Amino acid sequence: MNGVVLAWLALCMIWGSGWLFIKLGLRDLPPFTFAGILLEGNPLHLQWTPLALASLLYLVLIGSCVAFILEFWLLQRMPDTRALLLRLITPLVAVTFGKLINGEEFTWRILVGGACILSGVGTTIFQQKRLCLKNRRQRADGAADDFRRRSGVVED
Repeated sequence: MNGVVLAWLALCMIWGSGWLFIKLGLRDLPPFTFAGILLEGNPLHLQWTPLALASLLYLVLIGSCVAFILEFWLLQRMPDTRALLLRLITPLVAVTFGKLINGEEFTWRILVGGACILSGVGTTIFQQKRLCLKNRRQRADGAADDFRRRSGVVED
């Protein structure tokens, strides 16, 4: 591996574990964090079971490193608005993996949320294609008009 790839991997690992270090290092807890501790329990009392470590490793390597490498690769090959739509699909992929791997339940809220995400992404892609076709037609019409003017053909 060259240095650039290693640097990206290191940055992704740092970013992926950054929230954990932020949580552990906070001295003055914001109100929402305090409410979370009261309602959900103290995040500082972590239990590092083999499953927890494997989950963290998966999130760092696949969820961050591979995801960002693929995102940067896609950004070079497709319009940025379309490539960045893939970020919206991430929760659907995570929930689907949770169902397939861990047997988690699909509730009606998850299904409605997934349908909203898919309809929003689909609408955006459809609108982009419509605009692209409209721009192509306008350029073609403009080129045809330009050709007619240059060739002396005038329509009445």
